[in-house]
Amino acid sequence: MEQLSESLVNHERASRVQKAVHGVGLNSPHKLLKRIREDERLSQTRPRKRRATCPADTEAHSDMPKLTEGDLVIETNSLSPAEFQSRFLPIHSPLLVFVPEPKERPTAKTPADSLSMKLETSAQLSKMELDACFNLVEETSSEAYKNSTVRWRPKAKRREMQDVDMRYILVRRLSQPLDNNNSDQAPHDILGFLSFMITMDDDYMYPVLYVYEVHLSEGLRGCGLGSHLMNVAEKIGQGVGVTKIMLTVFTSNTAAEKFYRRLGYSKDDISPEPRVLRNKTVRPPDYMIMSKSLKDGDDA
Repeated sequence: MEQLSESLVNHERASRVQKAVHGVGLNSPHKLLKRIREDERLSQTRPRKRRATCPADTEAHSDMPKLTEGDLVIETNSLSPAEFQSRFLPIHSPLLVFVPEPKERPTAKTPADSLSMKLETSAQLSKMELDACFNLVEETSSEAYKNSTVRWRPKAKRREMQDVDMRYILVRRLSQPLDNNNSDQAPHDILGFLSFMITMDDDYMYPVLYVYEVHLSEGLRGCGLGSHLMNVAEKIGQGVGVTKIMLTVFTSNTAAEKFYRRLGYSKDDISPEPRVLRNKTVRPPDYMIMSKSLKDGDDA
């Protein structure tokens, strides 16, 4: 897909400001423009969201072509939380239980209890759950953001985490009750999470599962939980029928890059290349986009 020209981007941005100011009643377009710019900068490492309406009734149009790959994304994201789980990660799936492996360091504290996974949409997250997930992101990744051109923008990150199509796999101890109606669980009950979205690849226009975040509390790192969460995400992607699974990793996080490569991920074709500045200085990118094919016989 061709990139929008700078003039079109500026026109789109101005249009968004004007609509928000007049439609919502905001009296400070400068503040809104600043917010839009923050969102755009944060989204540089993520696929752009594409909104579309659901296809028309096929019974009224018997000559309609079969569902396109874009329709697959629309149809999947329009499923209710219960239907999505029933199709792609049933509540009785063995993937929703994980027993931590012993760590190599004998002094490390690995939880003896089994861990449970819970699938939720962003809308289902309680405020305490969202805060717990955000705190894990801040604890593990804020420094990497601060040291990059993306920068650490808490408000923009929270908005991204609450995207209507974002889904979460939350990790708790198995001994803790999993009550969907209980919004009073303490934030520290969440020991880790993976968030993902079914969306479209920006450049090649095919459906992908994009992993947005994978964060674990310190006591759960190195026990195999990260690999398990990625495996769960891949199983969901295969069930949905997406082409591949994608993610973004900071180039400064060499341990994470090594971890993903061990799982079969490699640098994606759309990952940014180093830039040569006017003074001939080569500036490497702050992040790498990695991917893994979910289609037999295809390359990432």
